[in-house]
Amino acid sequence: MNEKDALLVVLTLAPKDGWYAYAADHPGPVGRPPVIKAEVIPGGEAVVPYFPPGTDKPDPFDPTRTMRVYTGPTPLFLPLPSGLVAPARLKLRLGLALCLDNKCRETSVELVYPFTISDPATLPAAEDQSWWPDFMAAVKLGPQVPGRMAQPTFQPAFTPAQTAPEGWDFSPRAASPGMEVTGLLTAILFGLLAGLILNAMPCVLPVVSLKLSGLLTGGGLSAPEKRRAFREHNIFFSLGILSWFGFLAILLAASGMAWGEIFQTPLLVALLAALVLAMALSLFGVFNLPVIDLKLDTKTKNPAAQAFFTGVLATLLATPCSGPFLGGVLGWALLRPAYEVALVFLAVGLGMSLPYLAMAALPGLSRHFPRPGAWTLYVERAAGFFLLATAGYLVNILPDAYLSRALALLWTIALACWFWGLAGPEASDRKRIVMRLLALVLVAGALLWLLLPRSAGFAWEEFRADRLRDRIGQDLIVADFTADWCPTCKFLEQTVLADKNVRDWASRHDAVFVRVDLTDDDPEAEALLRALGSRSIPLLAIFPRGEDAKRPIVLRDLFSARQVEAALVQAGAR
Repeated sequence: MNEKDALLVVLTLAPKDGWYAYAADHPGPVGRPPVIKAEVIPGGEAVVPYFPPGTDKPDPFDPTRTMRVYTGPTPLFLPLPSGLVAPARLKLRLGLALCLDNKCRETSVELVYPFTISDPATLPAAEDQSWWPDFMAAVKLGPQVPGRMAQPTFQPAFTPAQTAPEGWDFSPRAASPGMEVTGLLTAILFGLLAGLILNAMPCVLPVVSLKLSGLLTGGGLSAPEKRRAFREHNIFFSLGILSWFGFLAILLAASGMAWGEIFQTPLLVALLAALVLAMALSLFGVFNLPVIDLKLDTKTKNPAAQAFFTGVLATLLATPCSGPFLGGVLGWALLRPAYEVALVFLAVGLGMSLPYLAMAALPGLSRHFPRPGAWTLYVERAAGFFLLATAGYLVNILPDAYLSRALALLWTIALACWFWGLAGPEASDRKRIVMRLLALVLVAGALLWLLLPRSAGFAWEEFRADRLRDRIGQDLIVADFTADWCPTCKFLEQTVLADKNVRDWASRHDAVFVRVDLTDDDPEAEALLRALGSRSIPLLAIFPRGEDAKRPIVLRDLFSARQVEAALVQAGAR
């Protein structure tokens, strides 16, 4: 492969503020450099990673020793093998030690990256990217070799060494061979069983239990119309389940994505959390959810559509809970031809649908259900709390960068649901139109804000007292004193000190931005704060270049972007 046609995947490691990872060129003996095990699937061809050099940092356990670490966003490089046929996936496992001050945590991350390559010439040129110097430095450092970093072995033409790891030659045996997926028939049988079990998962149980409302109201069915409605409800609920699994089969087979990978998308997780919250509020009587209404006494105008879309919803909620039951089955299936993927997915959907299809075939089973009564209201409320817990779980798995937007979306959804509920049957036509229009505008605004593209976060430098002393007077330095327990600080970080503003100031004024975190006790940071004449935060200190660095400009409590700009101009004036 020549350099023009070579392909390179760049993985960005971005530790949170204050955290760092040991670099690949860390000399040891304490500390674990990162290790990546990567392969192209299908095929299993190994991909050898390249790491850039780290930066020096004093060892907190031994001040006489220097570590090599990654602090801010750091690119990690994975040159792809030649002759790659799309669609394919890059499967990798990253192991590293993440540290904060004098404590470390062993961390492991697994992900599957799908890509479609039609013409390498259409991809961005690597040498035009901001990380190109890091890649050239990584090439000089050499590829990853287990236990050490190799010496440079190739010129920067992206061609990785295609050799298997040395010293390992195993023939693994399964602990339970009978439970291993070895063929299509086994995968279908396990899929049926796993789908059946999904009905009892915590993510699904609230919806399924409430959909029994259609069955509870049919206690003692005898009239042909009621039997027909009972049968229709279960058939369309099952069709919703099968439709969702069919959609997933097409999506995953066409895109090469891994099972559950769609739930690595923060946008989808946030939208699902908002939908679950709206369902919970409908159960508490705040409003009536159109189409998918779970309340037991709902008289819908289109019961078939309601049953179908609620089946889709129940299956959508089942996806995050399905890992323990479907991981092995779908892990095997997704490496198979498209028709086998479809068969296995439909088997899972059929397994989940079996209870409802059985009740559709035998509507007389409804005689064994308890008759509806006042107790059903408590079922609704209990299911509402289950759904609130599900929404909390979904928000909890979001990356920190999306948390504020997701919480704002949930708050807006709750307000919009209340407005929609105020436009009930007893409201006048004018009030109904105004309130529902206002609810839709709120939801649309929240979704638009959620969908706005996010730029890469600005990499603030960590506060280190010795390093700051050396740089004061040499550079124009902006030090922001903050803490997780300071709400005003967080407000300023989201508004005045937003990434866009800080990036612009750093570029125009050639300023260095340092974040001084007082979340935990830090005697040196607190001493600096006292030296600036303050015992409270937020505080922004701007140290000019030269002798004026001894007279820093200080902004306290609430301040505006205009005040920061004026202070930077004043500090930069010669």
